[in-house]
Amino acid sequence: MKNLRTVMQIARAVRREGEAVHKDWGDEDSDLGGWCAHSSNLLFQELLRRGIQAKLVWNGLHCFVTYGPYIVDITATQFGKYKKVELRPRQSKNKKTDWWNEDHRVSNEKQYNRGRGWACMPGDDNFYKEWYEKARPRIQALRIR
Repeated sequence: MKNLRTVMQIARAVRREGEAVHKDWGDEDSDLGGWCAHSSNLLFQELLRRGIQAKLVWNGLHCFVTYGPYIVDITATQFGKYKKVELRPRQSKNKKTDWWNEDHRVSNEKQYNRGRGWACMPGDDNFYKEWYEKARPRIQALRIR
């Protein structure tokens, strides 16, 4: 896929931003557990801003981004020995497994705002707003090759 390299560069940048916050908290080796919605949302918003059609997925257990035939998961490390940016093929619709089941998908801002009632969707709490405000300009300033 044409934009896969760009998607991965942005995903790595968002992951680094999440790790930096945890490092400030004294958590040097964070697996970003509990940050799937916030991190995935920031990745999703940045991809949309750059005109890359991605989807934000929430399945009751986990939140991640899909891009074409791929799952891009920047917090899979919370589930064990996965890469910091886990790129994997999307599951078959009949295969209901673990945390990569695709129950609810969001592909635009309107759908995202409607989905805020989902348990993992980022709300309006001030800490995450502050994190977004700090991280977003650095991610938007990325020069993607």
